[in-house]
Amino acid sequence: MESTITKVAAGASLVTFLAISYKKWQQNQIPRRWIQVGEISDLYFFPIKSCGKLSTREVECTKMGIKQQFLWDRSFMVIQESTNRFVTARQFPALVKLMPKIKNESILTLSAPNMEEIEVDIAKVVAKNEVVKPGTWENVPMETLDCGDDVAKWLSMYILKEEKGLRLVFYPLDYPTKPVYERSKNFPLATSEHTGALHDETSFMMINEASVEDLNKKVDFTVTPLTFRPNLVLKGPNAFDEDNFKWVKIGDEIIMRVTQQCLRCAFTVIDPETGERRSDGQPLKALKEYRQFPEYGTSPVMGIHLGLINGGGKIRVGDPVFVQG
Repeated sequence: MESTITKVAAGASLVTFLAISYKKWQQNQIPRRWIQVGEISDLYFFPIKSCGKLSTREVECTKMGIKQQFLWDRSFMVIQESTNRFVTARQFPALVKLMPKIKNESILTLSAPNMEEIEVDIAKVVAKNEVVKPGTWENVPMETLDCGDDVAKWLSMYILKEEKGLRLVFYPLDYPTKPVYERSKNFPLATSEHTGALHDETSFMMINEASVEDLNKKVDFTVTPLTFRPNLVLKGPNAFDEDNFKWVKIGDEIIMRVTQQCLRCAFTVIDPETGERRSDGQPLKALKEYRQFPEYGTSPVMGIHLGLINGGGKIRVGDPVFVQG
């Protein structure tokens, strides 16, 4: 009798295991049927984490994120010299007014209010190979290269009004090394394959124009997609349709998996154009009133994170966007 019960239990366990395995297999199968939901209306590229944007009509799409010439999105980062920890516009809002520009094959030019332009030659940074391992979120160290004393002094003068204190570092690798942060481990599709360079979470983030327009009905000023620092701006779907996207196809080449929802923080209260912090806590306060979900804690949801599944290619403004049929 006991042997029979044992066999039945083992059989039930096997059926459960097979059912779970099949479900996971199904989840990872690229859809055969796609439905167009809209188009790419804007592309944003942020060479330096937390700093100004480069708007562009076309980008290269890679596992590491979007790429312009020799640079990946979020491949530079500002760190505090005394602690070796990264800093963002959460601490120093004026960083959003630091504007990068790609000059030629290896030079990034930086400009900021009341500062003369300065150039960073990436070829020289790589050749010098001064390794720095600053801490990022959850104190995870990232291997980067120091960009030198000149730009360090320039940054410090701009942000701190002092000659020392901040440094610029560069992520030189063409593959991700950052693990999935603990805070993202409740998203089962979040993997280290899609963590990008010095990104907060993943190598791509998409925002839906209609979702931003819906938020604008709840605040007394105009919020733009740039407030949320996306790479991909989508025009077409209804507000928050993206909550239900599982797969995204852009044009004929790019296939992406939605890996997790984008959880929002205090960065959203900083005006992306002026670099000023809003004293009323908006639009984060409004988002918390209707976009906060128990399973995600106290951070409201706005946008989706994605990982590139196929080999990559070009993304252009106006490209059609499809989701699983």
